[in-house]
Formats: sequence, C-alpha cells, structure tokens
Amino acid sequence: MILASLAAACGTAAQTQARGPERALVGATWSGGEERGIAGYENYGGSFVRAPVAIGVHRSLSNPRDWIFVSKIEIGRAGDHALWRGVDTVRASGRTAESYVAYECKRASRGLKDSTPEPGVIALVGAEYAVDNGDFGLLRAEAAWDVSADGGLTAIREPVVCADEGYGV
Repeated sequence: MILASLAAACGTAAQTQARGPERALVGATWSGGEERGIAGYENYGGSFVRAPVAIGVHRSLSNPRDWIFVSKIEIGRAGDHALWRGVDTVRASGRTAESYVAYECKRASRGLKDSTPEPGVIALVGAEYAVDNGDFGLLRAEAAWDVSADGGLTAIREPVVCADEGYGV
C-alpha cells in the first residue's frame, strides 16, 4: 500500500535529456577553479556521487522550478583543483520553487525502515514525506536519476525516497 501511494506521487516532475547550451559541457574539460556557467542558470555547486563522478547543479534564474544537472568525472588534478570532463546532462522541473536536490536517496523498494542511501541515486525533492516517524524522514522524490560509474544519467521510473538532510542545494 505504501509503495503504491509512493508510485502515484513519484516521478511526476518533468525530466528530459538536456538539449540546450548545457550540451556544450558534454565532452568538454575544465579545472575546478573555473566557473562553468550555463546562460540563464545559477550554478548551485554540486557533490561527488560516486568517486570519481560528481554532479553539478544549476537552477534557472527565470523559473526556480527548473534545474539542469551535469555529471562530470574527475580526470586529474591541476594544483589544488580537480580537472573535470563533462559526461551527461538532464533537465528537470520540480513541482514548486521550493524543490531542491538531494544526494542521500534510494529506490523505495529497498525499504522504508531506514534512511541508508543507495550509491549513485540522486533526486529532486519537495516537502512531501513518504515516512516521517520523528527519528528520521524520507522525502518523496519528484524526479530521480541513477548516476553510473562512468557518469551517465538514467532516469529512475520507480518510486525513490531521500533522507531529509535538512538542507539541499
């Protein structure tokens, strides 16, 4: 019953392979000291998902519901900075402007009794809980991706839940 209600609520946010100017980042290389911007989007930083793969997150300046995710792989070092190569990009629209990115996520089929994350699963979440028992909370994902070891981004079409980290980008 819980998984059925999750299925109804998850994955309804629009998500597509990116086709705009961010595609220029795929195959490009840059230093972590360089700003890699996308016209019309604010760079919200990012995080390692599974070493050496990280995700860069960009939020639209004109519509805060819209996000672009860029996967990148660390290919070396230049002094204090990583050298990156862009691998893949996707776009997603959250349900509200308050949606944010979560990194501590897992497929709901892996259980709802704890918040142990599944390696490589990231999501766009809002404020809707799948589980909130006081000890921990699991938020329903609005859109989710599996980040492969080589940086590919694959949409997850089954219910995903994320730890309520109390913050996000």
